[in-house]
Amino acid sequence: QYAFSAADGDAAFALLRRLVDSGCPVDAANRDGQTPLLLLLGAHVQPHRAQPAAAIGRIAEWLVAIGADVARQDARGVGALHACAIHGLTEEALALKRAGAPVESRDRLNRTPAELALMLGYADLATELGGRRRS
Repeated sequence: QYAFSAADGDAAFALLRRLVDSGCPVDAANRDGQTPLLLLLGAHVQPHRAQPAAAIGRIAEWLVAIGADVARQDARGVGALHACAIHGLTEEALALKRAGAPVESRDRLNRTPAELALMLGYADLATELGGRRRS
């Protein structure tokens, strides 16, 4: 969670590595069903509330490489691509999409990541995720 807005992405990354190296499961979830990947991508933060750290993409790539589930959704149905849509994280969303994150998953309000991105004003990201631009 700290890594989402950390000014020092290297410190956040080092902490996550140390936790995983110490045996913490990469997909352990909190009581809201949020995993480290979902928290890293800002699933816990309201849209437009915080500036995501520059290191998010690098950390997310590492989490996926060590086995993080890119299809996992929290109790609200927010998945990794939904979190990217909430914060306009285009590069991260494209990497997750290449890793197999489901673009057609729906949150509890029945929104796909593309629909959510479009609703929040990230039209280019919505297009990348398979949504259509409004005319």
